[in-house]
Amino acid sequence: EIQVRKAGYGDWSKIATIRPEETTVMQAELQAKLGRLLVTARYPDGNLCADEGSIKIDGKPAGSLPYMDFQIALPHRVEVNCKGMRGAKNFTITHNQRTELEIAVAMFSRGDLSSAESSFRNARSLDRLGVVLGVGMGAYAGLQGRKSNTAFAAASAITDPNSLSEFDAFNEQGSAAQTQAKGFSVAATTVVTTAVIHWVIHTRQKRNKLRQIREVMGD
Repeated sequence: EIQVRKAGYGDWSKIATIRPEETTVMQAELQAKLGRLLVTARYPDGNLCADEGSIKIDGKPAGSLPYMDFQIALPHRVEVNCKGMRGAKNFTITHNQRTELEIAVAMFSRGDLSSAESSFRNARSLDRLGVVLGVGMGAYAGLQGRKSNTAFAAASAITDPNSLSEFDAFNEQGSAAQTQAKGFSVAATTVVTTAVIHWVIHTRQKRNKLRQIREVMGD
């Protein structure tokens, strides 16, 4: 029994009888699994891109917009071009089902892509720096807190009235360390909070912008 399988096609099988000193020739006829695809494109102003638009599927020209035809039930990539504005999407065709895609087109250049990548990297670096500084300040605050507790404990352990100067010295050390612990703790919280706010307001927006440009340019 000979079996042939290929993604996007129905399986094929046939019984073959092999005889001595003979060549047996078989031709497998695979039936494609198809689904219908509808693609439209829309300009930034909301208008549809019609006959002036062209479409490529998996890098091959497929005609004009709007597009409707059958495609093999496999993952594909569609790219549209409307008066120089471009858009792209990845999608998967399902056998015997209809897939509808509306693609937003926009105009971006390689310079836009490079600028967006640089802007995102810089924003992400600031976020990481903020987190590192915040963690470092928090760790130093904890160290000073332990130092303060040790100094106050040492002061409270002194019971000899003749050791008053030593008692005062330990209390001064404890107070100084306590002040530093509080100050660095507040600073650590502020820095980390600022980093999170920066990520939410700036970095995430820059990341989404970069993704949009890459999707439109097909990168």
